[in-house]
Formats: sequence, C-alpha cells, structure tokens
Amino acid sequence: MLICPVISFSQTITTIAGTGSSGYDDDGIAATNSTLNRPLCLAVDESGNIIFTDLGNNTIYKITDNGTLQIVAGKREGHQYDPGTGYNGDSGPATNAVVWKPWNIIAAPGGSIYFGDYENRVIREIRDGRIRTIAGFPQKGGHPGKGGNRPSENIVHQHASMEQPVT
Repeated sequence: MLICPVISFSQTITTIAGTGSSGYDDDGIAATNSTLNRPLCLAVDESGNIIFTDLGNNTIYKITDNGTLQIVAGKREGHQYDPGTGYNGDSGPATNAVVWKPWNIIAAPGGSIYFGDYENRVIREIRDGRIRTIAGFPQKGGHPGKGGNRPSENIVHQHASMEQPVT
C-alpha cells in the first residue's frame, strides 16, 4: 500500500510511505521502504511530521522529519482471527495499546493526537505518548461471525467526524 499525497504545485505525486506491497513493518525503517496495509487518514503535526492510520495493521504511524517510520499507537495482538484487534491500553503507553481499525485522525495544537477507534466504537486521545478513551464505550469481544460475542450486527459504528484545525 502507498501513501501518495500531492505535495507540490507542480502536480507531481510523490510517494512518502509504502512500497505498494501489503504488509506490516516496525519502527526505524525508511517510510518509502515500508509495507503498509490500508493506510487511510493522515494529519500533519506542528513539527511537520506526517501521522497516519493504517487500518489493516491496526496501527498509527508517524513519518519523522528524516523520513523514518515510527509507531505512535497500536500493538499487533488481540483477536485470534484478526491480529491487532481488541481494546486495551488506556492510561498506558500508546505503543502498547491495542486499537481496532483506527479511523480519522487529528494532530491538534499542543501535540495531542485524536482518532476514531472504529471497531471499538470510541474516540481516543494520545498525549505525551499515553493513550486514553475520551468518548464512547468500547465494545469488547470478537467480531460477529468469527467467534465473537458482540450483541448485534446492527450496532452502528462510530465514524469519528473530525476536521484538522486550520492554522
């Protein structure tokens, strides 16, 4: 998977992360050499770092100013049929937290990051490397049809509708 925003007025598309192959990579590699699995939303923090959600890897990454990939949140463990699924980690290091399909993301002034934890039906905040839930109630258990215990397929997912502040 690739992340390819248009970042110049010359109408040139530049790949800033991903090789085009689906996969998972840890910290420390060049973002352009990384394998991703459905990168979805991105934001830019006050320092100019690009932060993005990787829906398929249940991970939030940062591309640092030197082009290195760094995990901001998400740990690949959880449900037996879908690694990285589940819910935990509140009040602890965001890199040890389990998030489930991170969705929409804001890099707020002051350094906080907000994102929708889609399958858990919550909105979470990352501040100073720690994660907490700020809205919603997590839906614990597995995924319907995969041995989980969610009460209904009819529960409406929360789509975190957030907009990046203009500065």
